[in-house]
Amino acid sequence: MSDFTCLYRHDFVRLASCVPRTEVADPGFNLAETLRLAADGDTAKAAIVVFPELGLSAYAIDDLLLQDALLDAVESAIARIIAASKDLYPVLIVGAPLRFAAWLSVCGFVSLTAFLSLALTWPEATVRTVLRFTLLAHLAPSLGARIADKLRALIEGFKVLHDASNLVPYLVETLLYWGTNGLGMWLLARAMHVDISVGAAFAAMAFTGVLISLPNSPGLVGQFEAGIILALGAYLPAKVVGSYGAAYAIAVHGIQFLWYVATGLLALVFVGGRAHASSATRASSLA
Repeated sequence: MSDFTCLYRHDFVRLASCVPRTEVADPGFNLAETLRLAADGDTAKAAIVVFPELGLSAYAIDDLLLQDALLDAVESAIARIIAASKDLYPVLIVGAPLRFAAWLSVCGFVSLTAFLSLALTWPEATVRTVLRFTLLAHLAPSLGARIADKLRALIEGFKVLHDASNLVPYLVETLLYWGTNGLGMWLLARAMHVDISVGAAFAAMAFTGVLISLPNSPGLVGQFEAGIILALGAYLPAKVVGSYGAAYAIAVHGIQFLWYVATGLLALVFVGGRAHASSATRASSLA
């Protein structure tokens, strides 16, 4: 890289963003496309070549992401990419589904809880630590500054919990809601021959709650079931998860769906009229 005309000599980096052709649930075809574009990046002497999320499996394929055959093929494709990348100039960043999403979710929850606990005690030190470990202060200073401002605003919002009159009701309501939900999932699991512990039921509930907070299909169809099945995969054999576990996931979703619909209808009956009358009163007073 001693040539003066080489961009790397002047501290620039060539980054390639790839849009490969993909076939749904066909890691073999997607692997060939990934390696073809990686070779193009090598010819262009790109430093980093980035591929789409789930590029090796394609999407949306919902429950197929839970199939061992697909996941095995994806892992095989990753191994071949690693081997091929040793002879290529760029760093390759590819997207693939994870087998261990439930455990990853738990680690994320623990990390965020630790961040919040530290931030409420040492706000500025915690913000600086986050920026230091993410390298944002060096790689993207302006973005790092904006994220630091957002974190400070978030921390400021949580400071209301220092007041016992706010904290105690929040904790009581949280424990009642999630405790009842988790115990209900455990009792239903026992009734449907899904042999998991109370802790596993709460882990499945937590992971599913995180998963359905992401953009998903109407009524959470598919994504809700996928969350429970993925979480159960951390505790039960695949054969049990694919039979009793799948039936359990559908039952939990059905009960949750009926509960929220019934609660919404009751709210319309007992609260909707008053809300409409209140709106009409405000409108007439403004007139």
